[in-house]
Amino acid sequence: MMAGFELVFIMAVPTSLLAVGATAGSTNALLGAAVLAVGAFLMNVTVLRPGGTIYLMQVIFLATWLVAPPLLEGKDPTAGGNLLALGLTELVIVLWVGCIGASIHAKRSSFAMPSPTVRVAVASGIAGALVLGVTAWFVVDHKLGHAGFWLLLTVCVVFHPFVPSPWTKAFHRIIGTLLGFAIVFAIVWILPADAPSWAFLVPAIVFGYAMLTVLMSPTGSSSSYWLAVTFLTPMIVLLTGSTTKDGRDEAIRTLDISRLEATIAGVAIALVCIAILYPFRDKIIAAPKVVEEAPADSPAVSSDSH
Repeated sequence: MMAGFELVFIMAVPTSLLAVGATAGSTNALLGAAVLAVGAFLMNVTVLRPGGTIYLMQVIFLATWLVAPPLLEGKDPTAGGNLLALGLTELVIVLWVGCIGASIHAKRSSFAMPSPTVRVAVASGIAGALVLGVTAWFVVDHKLGHAGFWLLLTVCVVFHPFVPSPWTKAFHRIIGTLLGFAIVFAIVWILPADAPSWAFLVPAIVFGYAMLTVLMSPTGSSSSYWLAVTFLTPMIVLLTGSTTKDGRDEAIRTLDISRLEATIAGVAIALVCIAILYPFRDKIIAAPKVVEEAPADSPAVSSDSH
């Protein structure tokens, strides 16, 4: 098995190139689709390895940069100077965060996840690349903006056809999003129309810490996933809406509805694709059978045993 630190160093440069490609792909649907497809493949192949969790976060960043490309240099996100600055910055961040993540995994062996077989890893990678790549092409080609980010994020998180319970995470995400949707509407209804920015920012920070608390618990990635999504929805919507100068409450309502619609669409896409692959699931995840040959002098195969 490849050690966590080795994986981080080997994948640092490709990951940085993906960041550059996602930014350049914000205006090119085919390039954007190719970048997300490669990112999804790496994520599905490495996410269960020590230090591999960083590639799940990387796909989320790639989806963000496809719809809102970062600007570190100049005025054009797709210009060479900005792409170079982004690539170097991403390289440093990946090495730093990846090594920290690998260290944590190494010290917490009791929380280690079992590595998938090569067959499952490759099948997951190819399936994820196809599904997320096509979705990314649709998002960029139709200029879906922030709704496109939520669509990509939902497909990325829900579409894992070869895990033990592929339907559970989809159910949790829908429940969490609906509850978060209700929380945001309750906050907007309670606060006055001219409420200051901090009135939305403070709850967003509180929900953010609540989400981190859930995710850091031993069951944060399984049975409590719906609760994490419940806190994630108001955190993102309120945080984004708090930066709006005029019509803040209406902007938050629009963001909330956009996230709900995109999440439902993303779950639907993921579930349909999981259903398509479900007939092949048992064959892919089944452990290969080992046929043991009987000794030459055993009664079952000896020529003079009759």
